[in-house]
Amino acid sequence: MVPTQEETSSNGKSSIRVHALEDTEIPGRSVRVVVATLKEEFCIPAELEGMIEPAVKLPKHLCVACSLGHVSSGGSIMVQVMNVSPSAVKVYGGVQLGEFVPQNDLLLLENSNVAALVSGDNKSLDAQSDSLSVINQKV
Repeated sequence: MVPTQEETSSNGKSSIRVHALEDTEIPGRSVRVVVATLKEEFCIPAELEGMIEPAVKLPKHLCVACSLGHVSSGGSIMVQVMNVSPSAVKVYGGVQLGEFVPQNDLLLLENSNVAALVSGDNKSLDAQSDSLSVINQKV
């Protein structure tokens, strides 16, 4: 079951903020898997699967991978974070890394694409394509 107190991400889908669970040091020009958690006020009654999207405002020199993820029943999720600077950077616990979009919302987005193709509605497909290209530019 998806939590009821959701927010809307920049591309119109419901999402839940993802924060680093603890301080993690990332060496220069490398990628590290960071343990993260969903926003504290959410109670996760069951395991969830979905997509992680990078936060709009990330700390300097950090990039978060747009990827599929699995949230455990305890609310933790693994997030890939890249440090593009030549020196080590510390990711502090509590820093927002991105947003988690539950699988149900991804299926709804996929179904709307199918409906748009059947009806010949290219405008909605173009709008979704534009939002995906913006996400790719952030990564």
